[in-house]
Amino acid sequence: MKIPQLVILFRSLNNVEVKKFGQFLKSPYYNATPKMLALYKYLKKTHPECSFEQADKERLFGQFFKHEPYNIKKMNNLTAALSRILQDFLLIQQNKSGTFVRDFNLFNVYSGRRLNDLSEKKLLALKKVLNHRAEHSMAYYYHQLRVHHELYFHPNTLKQINIKQGEIYLDEIFHNLDLFYVHARLHHLCEQNFRSKVVATTTKYETDKISKLEQFISLKSTPLLEIYKLLYRIQISPDKEGYIDLREKVFAYLRQQNPKHRDSLLTSLTNYQAERTKEGDMNALSEILNIYKFGFEEDIYITDTGCIESGHFVNVSILAAELGEIDWLTQFIENQQSKLQKDVRKNTINLCMAYLNFAKGKYDKAISLAIQVKRQFPNQTLSCWTLEIRAHYKTQNSHDYLEEILRNFTAYLRRHDKLIPDYIMAANRNFIKIIRQLAQAAYNDNYTKERLATKLEAMENIVCKYWLTQEIKGLK
Repeated sequence: MKIPQLVILFRSLNNVEVKKFGQFLKSPYYNATPKMLALYKYLKKTHPECSFEQADKERLFGQFFKHEPYNIKKMNNLTAALSRILQDFLLIQQNKSGTFVRDFNLFNVYSGRRLNDLSEKKLLALKKVLNHRAEHSMAYYYHQLRVHHELYFHPNTLKQINIKQGEIYLDEIFHNLDLFYVHARLHHLCEQNFRSKVVATTTKYETDKISKLEQFISLKSTPLLEIYKLLYRIQISPDKEGYIDLREKVFAYLRQQNPKHRDSLLTSLTNYQAERTKEGDMNALSEILNIYKFGFEEDIYITDTGCIESGHFVNVSILAAELGEIDWLTQFIENQQSKLQKDVRKNTINLCMAYLNFAKGKYDKAISLAIQVKRQFPNQTLSCWTLEIRAHYKTQNSHDYLEEILRNFTAYLRRHDKLIPDYIMAANRNFIKIIRQLAQAAYNDNYTKERLATKLEAMENIVCKYWLTQEIKGLK
């Protein structure tokens, strides 16, 4: 069943935003109907799950439209009306005072009303704010370009007395256009390499373009340009010393600057190391963990709401557990759990504790927590399945029972094949294949230590590769 947009948006709200939206709804400006308020109260009560199955809709319809037969059109109109108000609420939240988007939108309002003095004053204020920013990123140069473009074509600038000022604005336009382009070009080339998993094209045309970019960087270098140049180079030709240089530059940049999307630079480093693991470099996992540790030490994974994203929390916990850093992980969970959003805290902690117990050899506890999270935390279902299977393998209770769980996991993947990306599906199916053979190694001569190691090495796309490698090494 298709999930209504209202439910998707409402689930994305944190507890503070849910409360603020309720206050927002009471404003007479929006004229929210009693039925809208009642629907809001239901979603608030069931947040963050916000159950909205067909049975829920029919029951709610009976409460909102007493003595009327269920009418899908009426119910859809009600949810659409509340969704539109929620969209306005989110836009206003985004346009809070002090943001570039809010002030630039205000300039557009002044400009549309031909309030030339006010619109020019707003542009000059934006220019001043941008000039005081320490971070010079792709977005910075784009904003500078927009502001100087509007100043150049502004009616007050076009007056005869301001022609010289217009020339200054034009020079700034070209300067920021060049810097925006080269930042964007290098950034997207690096991103393309990560996503396509194919080395950038090496045609003469592309080589010439990269050469020109590097010439430009030598003339107008910025810390961020140097970072992307190094990243691109080691993507084309992996180099240990080059990576160390890149990592130090990224860490220094993040310590000195406060870019809005700081975690994206760390993600570039972890993506690079993830490629190394696929090539068989298991030491890369330790490097990824160290990158995460740096990110948490510098509060890089803290969102605008002051919370840690559950995805980063889970990822670092899984890595620490896989690498046996039990003491560090224990302290991390204890010290950082309060920074998780309340609506995901319990399931996130339970999942991380499942991995911690697995690392400690407490497999029954790990299984219990994994099953519990699997039922309540759909985003982590695959992680729970693989953890549960590994724990059952380690207990060595019954081969038949392990085989049953593997069949259930296979059936789960088959049922959700349209929802799970192909590469993730393949990675989990390869995991099932190897662990099934690993479980049979004790009594089947076809699955020797050497043969399993060779098969695993040939599989670039497989989950839990580090753990499987260690298990195969431990075979007699």
